[in-house]
Amino acid sequence: MTTNERIRRMFEHREADRIPITDSPWRTTIERWHREGLSPNQSWVDYCGIDHVERIRVDNSPRFPELVIEETEEYKIYTTKWGATQKEWKHVQSSSEFLDVTITDPEAITMEMQRLIPVLKESGGYIFSSDHSVPPSVSLADFRRIIALAKTLGTY
Repeated sequence: MTTNERIRRMFEHREADRIPITDSPWRTTIERWHREGLSPNQSWVDYCGIDHVERIRVDNSPRFPELVIEETEEYKIYTTKWGATQKEWKHVQSSSEFLDVTITDPEAITMEMQRLIPVLKESGGYIFSSDHSVPPSVSLADFRRIIALAKTLGTY
């Protein structure tokens, strides 16, 4: 079944071969996966066997001028179209620092997926994806294991 057919059925709340699966790894995650053996010439989407989905992003910013203030090999300081001044590290990406988490190992991930996916696929309308993209702490092998489990549990 194609991605288009799978997602169309999801929106129609009809069963497909499996739930749609998509994600968006961080740039530094892709860099890690290349070091782990993923060919730079191969699409990570194809390699992991997930659905091809493109996102349409709308610019609703106030469109302030974007200017580079300082740039080195390690970072760039710039103003954004939101009127903020930011420092972006070139070889590190992050979001909020988590002080504690519930899911801490592969077994816990498996148990949570076994708990949630069967319930979520019952009424359709669900796309399997990570919450905040895939950070570089996730190995390519672990990501592929999670995708394989999602495909197994998400099969109708």
